[in-house]
Amino acid sequence: MIILARTLLKEKHFMNDLSDDIMLGVSESGYTNDLLSYEWLQHFNSQIEEKADGQWRLLIMDGHGSHLIIEFMNYA
Repeated sequence: MIILARTLLKEKHFMNDLSDDIMLGVSESGYTNDLLSYEWLQHFNSQIEEKADGQWRLLIMDGHGSHLIIEFMNYA
């Protein structure tokens, strides 16, 4: 996931062939937030789910506050 500040986002900068596995996120500050972290987790899972073939996966997090919201923990 690439996170950009809303003020830096200009459509002309991204009118290219980004791979489907690259996700763009936008926040006011250019840093992650609760919503972007949750969206990243869902995107990450969609990228590895088929390869995991039903096996357990381990995701090591760094304790950022956005990883502690109930939606993030329930999804994980």
